[in-house]
Amino acid sequence: MNFVRVCVRDYPVKMKSFSLLLACAVMATVPVHGEDASAKHLKPTPWHLIDTWWNLGQDHEFESYSIDVTISDEVPASVNLYIAPIGLGHLNKTPFYGGIQTQADGYQKKDRRLRKIGPGYLMSMWGQRGHDAIRPSQGGFCQSSGHEGDFVSVRRPHAWTKGRYTYRITQMDREVVDGKPQTWVGAFVYSHEKDENIFIGALRFPGEKLVLSRSVANFVEI
Repeated sequence: MNFVRVCVRDYPVKMKSFSLLLACAVMATVPVHGEDASAKHLKPTPWHLIDTWWNLGQDHEFESYSIDVTISDEVPASVNLYIAPIGLGHLNKTPFYGGIQTQADGYQKKDRRLRKIGPGYLMSMWGQRGHDAIRPSQGGFCQSSGHEGDFVSVRRPHAWTKGRYTYRITQMDREVVDGKPQTWVGAFVYSHEKDENIFIGALRFPGEKLVLSRSVANFVEI
C-alpha cells in the first residue's frame, strides 16, 4: 500500500486572504495476501477519501481563483486518482469543478471518439451540453455527456509528477449568445518545479459579471 500526501492551499481573490491546508493519505491499492475476501464487501469505486467544505463568508465578484496543491510522491498512471482542488464551486449558480487525474478521457471536436488520454488536467461545468460552450486548448480534448448529469468539460493530457502545482481559473473574454451575455472562464495549471504554465481550456458560463458562491469544496477520489 502506497501513501501520497496531498496538501491544498487556496488563494481566493477580492477578499481577506486566508489559507486552508489539507493533508490526506491517498491509497494506491496494491493487492496483498488476505485482501481478496474483505474486498468483496467494499463498494465499487470511485471512492471519495475526503471531502472538505469551507465557507468564504459571502459571495464574491469573480475575476480569478487559484489553489496550490503539493503532491509529495510519484503516483503510477495505473492507479485511479483524482485530486480536485476545486471539488465543487458555483459561478452565477452554475456548478463546476476541476483538478488533476491519472486516467483522464475525452475526445477532440473533430473526432468525437472517446478515448483514454492518461494523466492530465480537467475542468467541467454542469447544466450544459453544447459543444459551442467548450474551448479546448490547442491539441486538447473535451467532453459533453449526461452520465453524471448534463455537463461539458475540457481535458488536457500532461505527464504530471510529484511537486507543487497551482490550479487556477480566470475570467477571459465575453460574448452574446441569443441576446444573453456569456463569459468564458479559462483553467490553467502551473508547475512550480518546471516553471511551466499549462492551459487546460475554457468553458462558457452564463452572465456578464460572474459571482463565486461562498461555499466551495475540494476532494480526493480513487
